[in-house]
Amino acid sequence: MHKFIVTLSLLILCLSGAMAWDRYTNDTEYLIGTYAFQKIMRYSFSVASTSTVTLETMNTTGDTYMYLWSNTECRQVARNDDGGVGLCSKITASLRPGSYIVFVRSYSSNAAANCDLYKNGVKVINQGRYSGYKLYVGTKNAETRFRTTDLSAGSNTYCLLLNSSANLIGYNDNYGGLGSMVVAAEKPSYFIIGAYSDTTEGTCKVRYTADNNLEYLALCGNETRHAVSGNSFDDHFDSGSYYYGSVLASREWMFRGSNRMSYADGVDLVYIHAHGGWGSFTSEDEVGVDFTHPEGSAGGGHRTNYKSGDLEYIAFMTCQTVRIESETTWGWLQTRGWQSKYNSDGSITKGFFDGIHVVVGYHSNHHNVSRAFLDHASYWYEAKYFANNLDGGQSIWNAWKNANKSATDKTQHWLWCPNVDLGETSSIYIVPQANESLAQSHSTDYKLGDSNYYFGWRKSHYWYD
Repeated sequence: MHKFIVTLSLLILCLSGAMAWDRYTNDTEYLIGTYAFQKIMRYSFSVASTSTVTLETMNTTGDTYMYLWSNTECRQVARNDDGGVGLCSKITASLRPGSYIVFVRSYSSNAAANCDLYKNGVKVINQGRYSGYKLYVGTKNAETRFRTTDLSAGSNTYCLLLNSSANLIGYNDNYGGLGSMVVAAEKPSYFIIGAYSDTTEGTCKVRYTADNNLEYLALCGNETRHAVSGNSFDDHFDSGSYYYGSVLASREWMFRGSNRMSYADGVDLVYIHAHGGWGSFTSEDEVGVDFTHPEGSAGGGHRTNYKSGDLEYIAFMTCQTVRIESETTWGWLQTRGWQSKYNSDGSITKGFFDGIHVVVGYHSNHHNVSRAFLDHASYWYEAKYFANNLDGGQSIWNAWKNANKSATDKTQHWLWCPNVDLGETSSIYIVPQANESLAQSHSTDYKLGDSNYYFGWRKSHYWYD
């Protein structure tokens, strides 16, 4: 049994409420090397209604490689090498409403050249410079962070990240200065280092940090604080020294805008014990956090806006938050805002749970049984067993369902609470991530537009699955 560790930065976070929860705090950053870099060409545009757009490089002095990226959906739309004339690139795609960006680099690393860029037959860039340094980064995990530091005087990096299939999985211009930082949405393969402009090419160092250490955040209200601290969830979720976390009073701002990225979406697992309702819970400051309206009280902080969220799992020890009204369809999940969806005009309504793999909670009310002593409460035991089950390697769903059974069995032994039924456990998950354990938290975050991305649902009393 290893001693539980809370880093200094996390302690500062809990005390001041002003520090962001950096999920790389507990990991080691490594230097890959120092590299010279040259410009990557880029061109941004917007689409007001669904339409077909053709992008093409022409009159090149080299060999172009082009990517089309949707900033609205945070994913690659298309890529091309030699689809145009000779060594030029060409992409024709039907695009939904939203904002887009085109990147053009050289096929060979740091082979600077020039070309024209056309959009729908109209020249939008005249003999722009393009190049980029292609760095192989090997077999890193999803959620590995790559960044440029120690830039030469006057230089400014602009970086792309590719997977093993050569698809673009992320990009960044400035992060904390003129350097760049990209977090891998899936297993990365190549880091493309580019300059922001023709006149600021230079050298930089490239560093990476793998998100190896699991982090959790336990949130609670005034009436439930003992369920996540004081010999329950917090104490029992510490059997490995690679777990880092803390207990905070639940505040609605932790789930809004950049606050969500700093708190709830800055860790792997969030455990919430409070009062709840259909698709929502009530924070300690008595403000409702409504997950069914992503642009409202809980909105603005979905991962697809910021591209750097980490949250994979949420456990609601609350009444009815994870409630499903239909056993055969879950279209209401989209209309209620849990999941992103395409609207009839091709635009996107973003759901609150984009990028989250598994959400567990209760379809019904969660009943806290009567007790003579505080530590005999059913929710005290459920928090304890859930933590122990996760530590033991059970999947998120099994750890939750089995904890319900164990807590019910335990509290039934007390004479003042016979025939205890704590509630009907339920789960919403993203296929194919239904049975993930914490050890699989680095699996790819499926999002809207991916062929394997859709919701599944189940509920269970502990005596059947």
